[in-house]
Amino acid sequence: MKVALGVALVCGFFLLANSVHAAIVGGTVTKIDPPANTGQDNQQVNALLGFDELQHVLLTSDLVIDAPAGVIPAGTVVSSHYVIYDPAGSSSITGTVVVDQHVVGLIYMTDTLNDSDYLGVPVTNYLNPTMRGFEAGDTATIIDPNTVSFSLSASSPGDYARIITASDQAVPGPQFVMRSPRAAPGGVHTNQDGVGTVRLLFDQPLVFQSSDVTVIDEDGQSVVCYATGSGSPFMIVTFAEVLFADRYTVTVHDSVASILNGAPIDGDNDGNAGGDYVFVMEHRKRADGDNDNDVDLVDLALLAREWLWSTP
Repeated sequence: MKVALGVALVCGFFLLANSVHAAIVGGTVTKIDPPANTGQDNQQVNALLGFDELQHVLLTSDLVIDAPAGVIPAGTVVSSHYVIYDPAGSSSITGTVVVDQHVVGLIYMTDTLNDSDYLGVPVTNYLNPTMRGFEAGDTATIIDPNTVSFSLSASSPGDYARIITASDQAVPGPQFVMRSPRAAPGGVHTNQDGVGTVRLLFDQPLVFQSSDVTVIDEDGQSVVCYATGSGSPFMIVTFAEVLFADRYTVTVHDSVASILNGAPIDGDNDGNAGGDYVFVMEHRKRADGDNDNDVDLVDLALLAREWLWSTP
């Protein structure tokens, strides 16, 4: 079964990000959409299949590759492409995969495939962690800067490999677009019932969990919150206690990532992925002049002072 990245089709605007992606562009490989599952007799066709994985990923640790044997060092920006040979029975195949960026390494052994699954796309389950690597006689060879040749024999559960390509692009990250509800003039919410949720819009679909968002009240205490909407460009943060006569600092951590290329959010809006997005939501009672969360004599005195004040 093939599952397209349908979320990215919500609006043509989001497809612009794909124009800068590295990609499988030729060879004898059949290019497919990222499947829902692979690694355990899921494709069952006597053909070399391939799909593009995460693009323009900034490596935060060394990436071990099988050919040429060694590592791609942390700090390098790479793109990844997945190759599948999963025939219905025992069979062999030779073929090529052509990519539009230079190949810097191949990953095809069980341990290195498992360790590099963070380069995989979120919509695909990478199965069979004990038998996905090449066996004796299987080969993958870089025959020119953009072409990899495969010679494989497989039965169950198939043979799998990653092609790692170079990327000379800066890593863009999802950026914040707008927040709802809007605050009253002065940046303070004054509605009678307080604020229970806030809706954030980013410029591309995101992948996240509730733990990726933290909230602190004005006393420095953590506040339970729930973040929903993962898989879309919207993040809805619901406070376990309604924001009322208080000041919350909300942090969307850069563990929140793009579903398109896996890059963390650009929370500091500097044009490069990485950096938390932090904002403040404050609610006050209209008559609470000193913002101590009570309406008392002090507030009445403040009102009287303003009322009686006159220009000399």
